[in-house]
Amino acid sequence: MTKLNHIFNRKCNIHLFFVEENFNFLSQSSHGLVGHRTLSNAGDYSKPSVVVYYNVDYARDAKGTNYVRNRILKVAKKLADENVNVQFAVSNAEEFRQELGQFGVTDVKKDAKYALARGPNDEKYRLTDEFSFEALEDFARKLVNGELEPYLKSQPVPEQTEDVKVVVAKNFDEIVNDNTKDVLIEFYAPW
Repeated sequence: MTKLNHIFNRKCNIHLFFVEENFNFLSQSSHGLVGHRTLSNAGDYSKPSVVVYYNVDYARDAKGTNYVRNRILKVAKKLADENVNVQFAVSNAEEFRQELGQFGVTDVKKDAKYALARGPNDEKYRLTDEFSFEALEDFARKLVNGELEPYLKSQPVPEQTEDVKVVVAKNFDEIVNDNTKDVLIEFYAPW
């Protein structure tokens, strides 16, 4: 009887493994190489991910929307063929105006395209060069290779004295999370 239980448990574990593998594949691939990211499905996209924000409007301008998406699809297909692990999506810039603001894009222009990304640990990245599909491919490669500097809303790093350090977002990890020193930090607002 114990041998039968062992075989049964082994088959169940294998079955569960295949179900879990298929579920992971389906959840990551359900939107295709370049999905249409909306407010209702934004959480479905795994990281690292690159989202291109522009005037996505399948009701009024399906041809124009698909033209841009298909150009992004060529980039995504090329990177997927090279086993570069990054997910692409397109989103409406007006619908995600607040999210664009979190990346420092405050003046959203109607005909502009913005490429933003999230790293594997939810870091924020922004394509600062002028948008082109070649720049998008380079941006995605650098994202996966860890060659980009994360976007942080921060004041410039001030000149430091020896005893008291002024910490802003850009030097926070370097100073506060330094395990070789004890740190006492005071938070304040200048107003």
